[in-house]
Amino acid sequence: MLSLPTSTILTKLRNGEDVEQITRYLYKTYERPLKGYIRKMGGSSVDAEDIVQEVMIAFLRRVLSDTFEERQDTKLESYLIGIARRKWLKKMEGDHRRLERQYQFTKNAGTPNTPEQMVEEGDYRQWAWEQFQLLGEKCRLILTAFYRDELSLEKIAELYELGTAQAVKMRKFRCIQKLLKLTDYAVR
Repeated sequence: MLSLPTSTILTKLRNGEDVEQITRYLYKTYERPLKGYIRKMGGSSVDAEDIVQEVMIAFLRRVLSDTFEERQDTKLESYLIGIARRKWLKKMEGDHRRLERQYQFTKNAGTPNTPEQMVEEGDYRQWAWEQFQLLGEKCRLILTAFYRDELSLEKIAELYELGTAQAVKMRKFRCIQKLLKLTDYAVR
């Protein structure tokens, strides 16, 4: 199959025409750059395979549910790599949390905290709480709802009337960036 314009791909998928052929074309055309991106970001070949699958599924879902909007200034490959980037970051965040929990469990499982360790930990928690309080109210609500209460982005958007899940995702990202700046500044 020759190179297909994005508009043709979208039209055929939305009309249910040649879906298998289009899907094969997408894999054949974009699998290599997507895998290359994930490998470049430190992923294994298995990670790359998984992410490519997730990217293709996400793309097809967006097209078929009419939530994908073609932009003339963005190539399809760039869009797919953007999805891969988000999927990879989410996977890395999940892996990081799992490793952190394992570390905390093994660290705390050995010996009980000494009074000095308890004071140190209390000081750190107090400092972290103070930094968190410097965020705006919306940031505190979003981060608390997402990380402590484990609410979905959709639920947070609905609960706090923040528009769409995508809007909440962007606000959460900005809040995290702000918190990182606050803690980085405070550490210096």
